[in-house]
Amino acid sequence: MKTKRIVFIIFIATSLTVANAQNFKLSDQVLDVGIGFGSSIYSSGSYSMGIPPLSISYEKGIKDDIIEKGVFSIGGYLGVSSYKYSITGSSASDIIIGARGALHYPLIQDPKLDTYLGLMVFYNIESWSAKNSENESNGGPGWSIYLGGRYYFDKKISGFVELGYGISYLTVGVGFKL
Repeated sequence: MKTKRIVFIIFIATSLTVANAQNFKLSDQVLDVGIGFGSSIYSSGSYSMGIPPLSISYEKGIKDDIIEKGVFSIGGYLGVSSYKYSITGSSASDIIIGARGALHYPLIQDPKLDTYLGLMVFYNIESWSAKNSENESNGGPGWSIYLGGRYYFDKKISGFVELGYGISYLTVGVGFKL
């Protein structure tokens, strides 16, 4: 049942992002705060969530007139999550710090919708702690492609959906135009 809900949400999000777009402008700055769903890390039944996948990202339009109507943006990303492993009593946490670039392109003129496709390069800081043993850290660099869409409820506040790997595969949340 949980998988069916996730597939349904992904279908709706993809449909919205492909169908419409807002004219993201060169001067626009957006701060997104989101919660994630789905991850390849810690996905077995032996793990329980500590801190859910949370993220915050910022972007600013820096170049317009890309393919006539598009705007390129750059920004940063921070994501955190933690899990507990019930069999050994150990716990794990991830912190992802990244830089992102996105192309916002208006497929259909609709002032409430913004769609974008982007690339993120990141560093994952992964920490493990277990009872009666030393703490460990690993992780490393990575990259991700993401697809997103925002629906603006007014001039400054939007809801957003992103597909692609950050701290999770699917992120939903609230965006604030600065």
